[in-house]
Amino acid sequence: MKRVKILAAALSFILICGSIIGCGNGDSADGDREQEKTSVYSVKIGDNLYSVDEELTAEMSAFLMETCEVEFAEAESIFPASNFYKNRDFAIRTWINEADNGENSETIYFISTGTGSTERGISVGNTLKEVRAAYPELAFISGSCTDDNGEFMNNTRRYRFYDDGDDTNNYLDFWLARIEGEESADGSEWAVTGIETADALDMSREQDIETGKVFGDDRIHMEMPDGLTTRIFRENADGSETEIKSFAGAASGADLDSDGVDELICHVNDSGYRNIVIIDIVNGDIIETDVNSELGCTWSDYAGLIGNIKSEYRNCIEAAFDGGDGRASSYLYDYADGMLEQRCGLDEALGV
Repeated sequence: MKRVKILAAALSFILICGSIIGCGNGDSADGDREQEKTSVYSVKIGDNLYSVDEELTAEMSAFLMETCEVEFAEAESIFPASNFYKNRDFAIRTWINEADNGENSETIYFISTGTGSTERGISVGNTLKEVRAAYPELAFISGSCTDDNGEFMNNTRRYRFYDDGDDTNNYLDFWLARIEGEESADGSEWAVTGIETADALDMSREQDIETGKVFGDDRIHMEMPDGLTTRIFRENADGSETEIKSFAGAASGADLDSDGVDELICHVNDSGYRNIVIIDIVNGDIIETDVNSELGCTWSDYAGLIGNIKSEYRNCIEAAFDGGDGRASSYLYDYADGMLEQRCGLDEALGV
């Protein structure tokens, strides 16, 4: 028996990241039709073929309604209403297209599955090396299996591929994890643990926020190559690049210590909580200050985002601590050279 739930906010659904995708060529009586709709962004789950940007047939929609838990999200702002179909094997999100005659249709926006395979045969268990070989013409824009010191990351990492010439924002995401005992320096033998395919709406995959004023050094730049991930890097004299930090989230500059040079404020999601990571140059060295870890707070944010805060507190960092009774106490901290010093409670800064 399926369950239908109403979601209050439509904006949150674009952040849902599933695990895995796939696709294949149909060999049924409808093989010609299936072949026509097969693309890099298609997925084959069991006997059914699904493609991003494909309109659901009445038969397929009925099948999904019967076999899946369904979440419905009402239209909000620029986003249309949507259905999110989920079961043990896959998840599919669709836009609901309202027609003038009152008959609606649905177009697939997001697909993920743990049991399917991509159009080129990549599925769970394949390695990053095999993924790259299967998609040699696609551009890779985010993800890393190693940290700045070349050490393997413990967490699963995402690699995103897209076709630079198809005039869409569709993408393939492959999530990978290290195989125990695997020692490849570049993570090429990491195994695929999840794949998803989606249409990134009207967001430009090359959203460029590059600036020459990061830390006051015109060799250091910041960009969002996919509109979702911030990448901070140094441009070397020989034309190569040295990555400083890459993370899912946005970043902005602010002169937190009033020395005339902006520090970089990274807005990172940490286990579902907001977290500020400050990147600064101190005595010629780049340092990072993870506020949640440094203070042991539940979440943190940049006080300059608080509309009614007194002007003298705008360059502070807000940190909230769970009191254990369901209430959080917020304090403001001054930042300088990697150090955080408590200044006052948030109420005082708001004049409450």
